[in-house]
Amino acid sequence: MSRRVQIALAVGCAVLAIGLWWLLHRSTGEEAGEAKPTARVMLVPLQSGPIAKTLEAYGVIEPAPGTDQVSAAPYDCLVSAVYVEAGAPVAAGDALLQIAPSPDSQLMFEAARSALLVADKALSATQERFDLKLATSQDLTVARQAKVDAQARVSSLEARGLGGTGVIRAIHAGIVSRMEVTRGSLVLLGAPLVSVAAAQGLEARLELEGSQRGLLARDQLVTLNSVDTPDPKPFVTRLRTVSAALNATAGTLEVRAAVPAAAPVLLGEHVRGLIEVSRHPAALIVPRSAVLPDEGAEVLYTVKDGKAVRHEVRLGLAHAGQVEVEAEGLKAGDAVVVTGNYELSDGMAVQADTPGDQADDAAAGATKDTAGADRTP
Repeated sequence: MSRRVQIALAVGCAVLAIGLWWLLHRSTGEEAGEAKPTARVMLVPLQSGPIAKTLEAYGVIEPAPGTDQVSAAPYDCLVSAVYVEAGAPVAAGDALLQIAPSPDSQLMFEAARSALLVADKALSATQERFDLKLATSQDLTVARQAKVDAQARVSSLEARGLGGTGVIRAIHAGIVSRMEVTRGSLVLLGAPLVSVAAAQGLEARLELEGSQRGLLARDQLVTLNSVDTPDPKPFVTRLRTVSAALNATAGTLEVRAAVPAAAPVLLGEHVRGLIEVSRHPAALIVPRSAVLPDEGAEVLYTVKDGKAVRHEVRLGLAHAGQVEVEAEGLKAGDAVVVTGNYELSDGMAVQADTPGDQADDAAAGATKDTAGADRTP
């Protein structure tokens, strides 16, 4: 074969190879150009229902003002026995502690009784003298008044408990809120001994930022639960008072809410409160992750016929990771994108999942991994 023929064949093969390469790459490029991007997203249905705006506050359970029974020392006394401690429940008439007169109180009581005895004898003697015309009516009146005064003095001391058992009892059922003394204490007249909070008179004293004063009002709903127990049971009550003054040191505002008798909290327990300051009974609600900021607007995507639909929405009340949305064309039950929405644009094709689909995929993957691990090479 001549050299020219060989060259011609080589050139022909090269041209054929280049042509085939060009055709293959052109076809691949056209297919790539025609392929449209598809986003994988997670969907939840648009919910319709009530939503409320709440303020969070923390505080403590304590007796309502005016419901404490404070037992004070009726005279200078010594505490001889203590029968209860702070936090103990008591019934009406239960013994709380026992006191005995101090030496000075005992001396005063004995002197009062002696004075009554002397006044009684003086009155008898004056009466005899008066009957014998040896005393005037004025003398008799003075003697009678002296006995009345001495009797009143003794009765007053006896009414305070001097001469009695010295047992201090609960006037009403409740909880011992404070025990001010211990056995052997010397307590002066009028000093507090023990306080009992009425069982029906507990309140939650809560504190919030002072700037929130304009949102609060009496009778607003409050959901309370303990922060001292691992599995708290919330209960609902209402605000009883909203303070008209701020705490000068902390700048906080105090509110109080009544605690129902059957509420699962104890005196002195710390609680968390959610105060409902506004409520919309029928709102369109989505998870907060479904709404994205986009050039000064709030945007939400739904899916219809396998394509993303963009909605500019107005936001309303928000609570516990949920937010109220308003927009033209939205209705309850619409498929809302909550994951993958950062990648979307209006009209973009989507591959939709639900939370259950992802859980199933994860479970299937775990099963596959377990099966693979069980195989022996």
